[in-house]
Amino acid sequence: MPDFSDTFDPYASPIEVPEPLAKLEAPFPGGLKAICIIAIVLGSLGAMAALLSGVGLVVGQQAQAALNPSQPGTSAEMEELQQKMQTEINAIANKYIVANTAAALMHLFTAVLLLSGAIMTLRRTALGASLLTFGSAASILYVVGYGILNILIQLQTVPVIESFMGELVAETGEQAGQNADALAMMPKFLMIGVFIALAFSVLFALVKITFYLITIFYLRKPQIRALFQTENGIVGNDL
Repeated sequence: MPDFSDTFDPYASPIEVPEPLAKLEAPFPGGLKAICIIAIVLGSLGAMAALLSGVGLVVGQQAQAALNPSQPGTSAEMEELQQKMQTEINAIANKYIVANTAAALMHLFTAVLLLSGAIMTLRRTALGASLLTFGSAASILYVVGYGILNILIQLQTVPVIESFMGELVAETGEQAGQNADALAMMPKFLMIGVFIALAFSVLFALVKITFYLITIFYLRKPQIRALFQTENGIVGNDL
């Protein structure tokens, strides 16, 4: 007698077909994970630095005056020189108060973009990759703009400090005795220190710009964009 057990039954539930392998979730690239971790670190540090800059702009001068009282044994001439130097430095800072405030706000904005974008990218969201791309581009503009602003401020501040150091050497030269030569070298050491600090800041800025450029181009790779496919297209088309 024939076996009809395999006969098609129209009332039976359809057989479930496994998803094609192509639709299975692709592994998260190690390079993208490293970029997200670095972006989270830069975003966190940037947010803290921006907040501290804002606090410094509000109460910086008052706090500095309160924390720098007159030192015992300091002559009236020395106190006058210090006060004169601080007044001139504060005048330069007040001249750029609007630019520094805008820079602090921009720093906070880019830091939030990097931080949120990196976290959301790790969760494989298209919006996160878009935020990380936009945040990297905005961070390049911030680094370049703040670098120019910082150089302008330093070019006006360093001569004031150098002039003060020269007057300090002249004021204390007669009482210094055998230390007079060492005091005479202080302005030169000051300039060397300024140039070293400026070189490090420029180098760090170039490193950050390089990282942001790498992030932008990496996120634009077709295989990376394919990780964030959505119903309306792939990440990057909505920027």
